Amino acid sequence: MARCENCVFRNYSEKNPEKLISRNPLYLGFILLILSSCLITPNPVNIIAAFIAIALHHMIILREESYLLTKLGNELHEYMKSTGRYLLHN
Repeated sequence: MARCENCVFRNYSEKNPEKLISRNPLYLGFILLILSSCLITPNPVNIIAAFIAIALHHMIILREESYLLTKLGNELHEYMKSTGRYLLHN
């Protein structure tokens, strides 16, 4: 398998190992896929479905985070302070 020497995300994480790009890369990818679908097929039904799907996934993420905070406590809280929910966060 080829190694990605110049990948933006890989270089960022190697230079800043304490900071990750996203806490939820799977959901981020799904949201980007939904948004790209709206750009490719901009019809009202698709756009409404996109807003509903994004809102539902955001609610899922919030519930997951609150559940994990009760289970993992301060360790997760520190991780959440250094990593953005969707993208980079200071």
